[in-house]
Amino acid sequence: AYSAREVVEKAKGFASDFVASPKLDGLACSLKYDANGYLELASTRGDGQRGDDITANVRYIQAIPKHIQASNVEIRGEVYMPLSSFKNFDDAVSPRNLAVGGLKQKDPAETAKYGLSFFGYELLGETHQTEMEKLARIQSLGFQAVEHRLIVRPANDAKFNVMSLSSDER
Repeated sequence: AYSAREVVEKAKGFASDFVASPKLDGLACSLKYDANGYLELASTRGDGQRGDDITANVRYIQAIPKHIQASNVEIRGEVYMPLSSFKNFDDAVSPRNLAVGGLKQKDPAETAKYGLSFFGYELLGETHQTEMEKLARIQSLGFQAVEHRLIVRPANDAKFNVMSLSSDER
């Protein structure tokens, strides 16, 4: 993750506009939908080659649609615990640890008790001209897309928009 100042410095070298989003602190998750738009597999990133099958648990996360109006697509994103849910756990170390624990419950119905949510940030299986179009499509499929901003040149415009995404500048 970069600070807002670091992004502004990097932006000075870019020749075109770009999309910025905050780093999420949850668990990376891949959601695969079949030819009829039904959720068929949810998995963690694992070792990069093979992740854990968490399909049964993910079905208890309200923010993840069980059916979408698209065929044979994969939505990648982050399962996380909102701070509003985290405050209900007195002895917890971090929202990320609880999110991981919630997804790994042996009884999938227990996952619902964790109040987990999901941000989508990647869509595979469809072609989009821009990152903004892709994020809009993720939203149109019923997902909450990761917070994002189109950063336009010149770099001083980038500073204003990037700072609005950065907690270290608030």
